[in-house]
Amino acid sequence: MWPVRWHQAGRSSGAAGAGTPFVIVRDADQDAGEIVWQALKIGYEALAGELAEPWDGRQERITMVTADRLEVGAALDVRQDSEYAAGHVPGAAHIELGELPVRAVDVPREPTVVMCGHGERAMTAASLLAQAGHRQVRVLDGGPDDWAKATGQPLEEGT
Repeated sequence: MWPVRWHQAGRSSGAAGAGTPFVIVRDADQDAGEIVWQALKIGYEALAGELAEPWDGRQERITMVTADRLEVGAALDVRQDSEYAAGHVPGAAHIELGELPVRAVDVPREPTVVMCGHGERAMTAASLLAQAGHRQVRVLDGGPDDWAKATGQPLEEGT
């Protein structure tokens, strides 16, 4: 389903704030209901509609990175505390997804890879960070276990 391209109604640039009206721009094979559900999940409630014609304007995308291509630098793990404690990429910062809307200011504005167990929560988190003005965010396709398998390195345990 991803990437979804958001477009603010009446504007052509910038990330839409939660209360800013927006329209959905999607590929024909993307499910509109699923896109709306994902938008509501991260606080986008002011849906103005869907673009009826093909869009050739500005698009915002969040890049996925595979575990074998992950260069561990700034990493943010958004899983629950118990999941993080059970094993995480060494050096990864931790903010639970549910806390991220109020803690996005705590995330340094530097290239960051966001991860969870499989990728769905990480994509939601990356969208929240983009909404908060972070522009160099990527999402790990998979999770810490995939990273450990791809690199042969152990996960770090504890908090």
